[in-house]
Amino acid sequence: MTVSQRAIFGAKISDFRHGGKRNVNQDAEMQLDNSAPKMSVTKTAKKLGISPRSIGLGKVVLLSGNPKLEEAINLHLISVGRAADIAKFTHKEQNEILGVSESGEFTKERKEITRSVKEKLATPEADQKNNVDLEAQLKSITEREQIQLLANMSEVALRKAYRIIGKKKAKTH
Repeated sequence: MTVSQRAIFGAKISDFRHGGKRNVNQDAEMQLDNSAPKMSVTKTAKKLGISPRSIGLGKVVLLSGNPKLEEAINLHLISVGRAADIAKFTHKEQNEILGVSESGEFTKERKEITRSVKEKLATPEADQKNNVDLEAQLKSITEREQIQLLANMSEVALRKAYRIIGKKKAKTH
């Protein structure tokens, strides 16, 4: 598996809990104890031999991306970082960037996809959209996940995120 594929896998399993204890007399359909803690992103990353940042990018792809993004990663068309960039756009725009045909096939090669992403990210509308997407992303994850995501952001993105989090906390108090 590539680093990007492991990042997507890690993003999926980092939210898993331990299966819980079963009693000998317990019915198989009975609910298990879900009080076990989730596996941390750091532990998951270490077990998979990747960085926690990669798992954070994988979570961004899974939360905001359409299923074709994950498929493009599995086909080695894009990296998880590039997929996280693409996930900032609407699902329709994501398909355009990836060159997904009406039949669901990929029509662009890796280099063409990279060029499309760079062109799309260079527009002023994209910067405005990134602010809105970041706000939606930060609101949809737990405080602990926010901290992990913030630890892996650039300085400019960090300033934007802290402003958004500050607004969110002010509304809850």
